[in-house]
Amino acid sequence: MSEFNCIKVLLGIQDNFLDIVSPVREELRRGRKCQVLDAVLTHSPDSCPHCGCVAEDFNIIKNGSFRSEVRIPKASKGYEVVIILKKNRFLCKSCNTTFQLPNSIVEPHCSISNATKSRIAHDATFKTSETEIAYHNHVSHSTVNRILNKVTEESFTVKNYLPDVLCFDEFKSTKHADGAMSFIFMDPEAKTILDIVEDRKLGNLISYFRRTYTRGALESVKYIVIDMYEPYVQLINTCFPNAEIVCDKFHIVQHINRALNSARIEAMKKHKEHQAKFKKFWKLILMDSVKLNRTRNIYCHSFKAWKSSAQIVEFLLDLDEELRATYHYYQKLLLAIQTKNEELMTDLLMSKPEGISDKMNTARNSLLKFLEPVLAALRTSYSNGVLEGTNNLIKVIKRIAFGYRCFYHFRSRVLLIHNHNPIKLHRKNKRLIS
Repeated sequence: MSEFNCIKVLLGIQDNFLDIVSPVREELRRGRKCQVLDAVLTHSPDSCPHCGCVAEDFNIIKNGSFRSEVRIPKASKGYEVVIILKKNRFLCKSCNTTFQLPNSIVEPHCSISNATKSRIAHDATFKTSETEIAYHNHVSHSTVNRILNKVTEESFTVKNYLPDVLCFDEFKSTKHADGAMSFIFMDPEAKTILDIVEDRKLGNLISYFRRTYTRGALESVKYIVIDMYEPYVQLINTCFPNAEIVCDKFHIVQHINRALNSARIEAMKKHKEHQAKFKKFWKLILMDSVKLNRTRNIYCHSFKAWKSSAQIVEFLLDLDEELRATYHYYQKLLLAIQTKNEELMTDLLMSKPEGISDKMNTARNSLLKFLEPVLAALRTSYSNGVLEGTNNLIKVIKRIAFGYRCFYHFRSRVLLIHNHNPIKLHRKNKRLIS
């Protein structure tokens, strides 16, 4: 009816065959105050969906009607909106089957409108718990999970394309996942997660990539950034024949940083009279020597004197020769990374320096084992920085939900929040326009 067209516009209903036949009224349903209105679907079938019989010569007749409650998103006052929808049932005389016609409001045998499902998917792109999403949309928690899983599977169906650069990493998975760590990979240039695999076991990853992506997609990948995890190297050699392995610079620096810190702790245990100094000024030892201040002195209560940061480091190094040798080797490695000097890095890793600590020697052997990926990290500008930030987002999502039990629900939520967040997409579009 034309006098109720404004209600259809307000509720966002675009189905021309739906007519609203009553004004909005307030009723109490299932213990909640709702805004209720009556509507009817007026369209007729052109043919039978089962046998294809054309609706001529009275082959298809009306066979009664039924009413169903359809929930749609809130309109005003924060109340739930319910449409009492009258649907016609039709009978085909040729095949003797009954059917109802599809519509754009709600799917067959369902009481949750398509608009509500879209609203749930939209709300799930923000960092909020699924319990709150279910509460605000007047549905159950299991309904939210079902809708999110369906949306996620529909969004990630492209299997014949992979970007030129990939980033591989892992994160602590859910309690009931098959493995303790789940595998994640993403496109660093588009900053989107491509997928999350339940565990990072080599056999499962090889099976996943061969099953999910075509051979052409796997061969199109040129660079893959990884941390120093040996199974990833085997995975790349097996599934990505044209990809060059790149070690993440952060993990390289972290590796040698931990080795130097272990040498500092060992020196602190040897010289217990200076233990407080080793513990207080540990950041200065790990700092790049170029950034140490050599001109400005500050008063240090530990020394009871005025000293610069360079003088403090020199004093601590004089106490232990092994720490001094390890420190200078560490600084040379940092210089090679900062200047992207492949020749210097190769010389430092190939020749074992005298006097360095066992931990630093172990770190040197690990980098030497990944020599080509380490040199590739110096040649290229690719890193796992974007992916490490994503891992922090994953921790936030876990904390908001007080943990996830099912991996697939967790995977759906991470993909929706990271790849489809409206605020994030708006900022990205603004950068592209500017």
